[in-house]
Amino acid sequence: MIYCINPECKQRENPDNISICQYCGTSLLVNQKYRLIKPLRPLTQQSYADIFEVTDGENSKVIKVLKVNSPQFVKMFEREAFTLQLLNHPGIPKVEPDDYFTFTPNDYSGELHCLVMEKIPGQNLEQWLIENGVISSNKALDWLRQLVEILDVLHTNYFFHRDIKPSNIIIRPDGKLALIDFGTVRDISNTYLVKIGVGGNENLTTTMSGGYTPQEQIDGKAVPQSDFYALGRTFVYLLTGKSPTELPNNPKTGKLIWRDKARNISHPLADFIDEMTARLPADRPQRAFQMLEDLNPEKLFLKRILRFLMSPQLKFISTGFLITLASFFLIQLWTRPLRAAHEEIEGREALQDRKFEDARKHFEEATKLNPNKADYQNSLGLACKLQKDFECALNQYEKSLELGNGDILTKATVYYNIATLFEDIRDFDKAIEYYKKVIAYQSNKDDNVSVVVADARNNYARLLIWQKQNNQKAIEEISKSLKYVEPKNASRTKSKLYKNLGWTYLQLGNLQAAKKYLEKAIELDEYQTAAAHCLQATVLQQIDSKDTLSSWQKCRDYDADGLPEVETWQLDAIRNLNSTKQQK
Repeated sequence: MIYCINPECKQRENPDNISICQYCGTSLLVNQKYRLIKPLRPLTQQSYADIFEVTDGENSKVIKVLKVNSPQFVKMFEREAFTLQLLNHPGIPKVEPDDYFTFTPNDYSGELHCLVMEKIPGQNLEQWLIENGVISSNKALDWLRQLVEILDVLHTNYFFHRDIKPSNIIIRPDGKLALIDFGTVRDISNTYLVKIGVGGNENLTTTMSGGYTPQEQIDGKAVPQSDFYALGRTFVYLLTGKSPTELPNNPKTGKLIWRDKARNISHPLADFIDEMTARLPADRPQRAFQMLEDLNPEKLFLKRILRFLMSPQLKFISTGFLITLASFFLIQLWTRPLRAAHEEIEGREALQDRKFEDARKHFEEATKLNPNKADYQNSLGLACKLQKDFECALNQYEKSLELGNGDILTKATVYYNIATLFEDIRDFDKAIEYYKKVIAYQSNKDDNVSVVVADARNNYARLLIWQKQNNQKAIEEISKSLKYVEPKNASRTKSKLYKNLGWTYLQLGNLQAAKKYLEKAIELDEYQTAAAHCLQATVLQQIDSKDTLSSWQKCRDYDADGLPEVETWQLDAIRNLNSTKQQK
């Protein structure tokens, strides 16, 4: 049996041996590649999307077909496609670059947005629990670690899921877990939710799954910690066999009463799940990578020991033990500066290898051993920022400023790092304020300070183009920087400057100037970043160049370098490439 993709078709089932729907005339070979084998959920007019298992003749996949053509739903659908293309983890369905496309059925009133993704074999945990019963404490610990690792990948890339529940988690035949249904994923930088018109008087304000959705998400204010709440509630279900809606709440604290229904659950793990499901987001774990540090038997055992040490039964500790401990710390104190320097070196090496968690541990140790060293505080701030722990980063940068008050290079570097932090949290006015503080040191003769000033001026110009639309001021700032870095061996900085200069002229409509500077930027770029290629593709498309397609492909495939505007351009690249493919 082959199904017709047309939602308006009166009879969507067709025999295997035909290529055109015998009822509505729509091609049964979607995008010249896929045949719809069977629906994976009931085909109803009420749902905003149909989901089918499909085949390309060799592999089985899943296709999601958006039936609602409102701009908000299309944007949400595009976000799901971009997210799945961007992320690379065995616990997240894979999507190939050309597997997001539009398709117009015969005599259909609009176009269908389609997303084809990896079909992950196995059962969802709701089905699995019915057949296998509740899980043990050891299995809970293993599964929790697997899912938090997936959330760490998701959150590190500025997304959160917003619909975690047993039916959205698949257990593969090898026992590994995968998270599915990214239709409600959101960018962390944009946590407000808008009402989406569905038709008639209906609205979709937020995603709600009974018993798993926290109150802040119901109120339209979902945050990454909302995922931790839903995950904690999922494990309550897996450990008790009961939906959270079937369990009572403590009338005084509001906490879910569930432990008496779970067999042989360890107290530290139960405490951890209760922390995940705390009523307020601030009382839950704040970062997935921090959760992973705690989710091992040794750490949980240590928590049990700490609970004992804090209990009323333990009244005192041996005086002899305290004296021995004090002697040990005195010896440690003498070697602190050397050990701090060693930790700093280890941390920098870990940063270069992009092992941010290891780097943070080394820098934390360095600041503990020598808390008065401004460079160590700054390095720790950078490690925190790279892990998206912005509160920690800002605290460390402020400490670094206090300690290095007389050092111009330290101040310039820290101001620059604070500016990039405010860019990450989308406070662009604050970012501009701190870039200007760096630029104020432009008269300093130290070459190292001058390089920091050049980078700050470049980013300031970037924000003038992107956020303030002040192109003439941006040209002035870039020209000043180019005068300094031109004789220097600073190809990466010059590449960024020429990219922004090309962007400015593109905004002003001077395509030839834009093309010239973007070509210079690409020539100097040793790291294959996407930005200049995205802008060049826009220029080439406007002048109808045969090289447009190649530029869009590089825009899509190269590194966005952490710049949010480039991630938006990469979405444009996907749309343009899909459109080109359909025209062929």
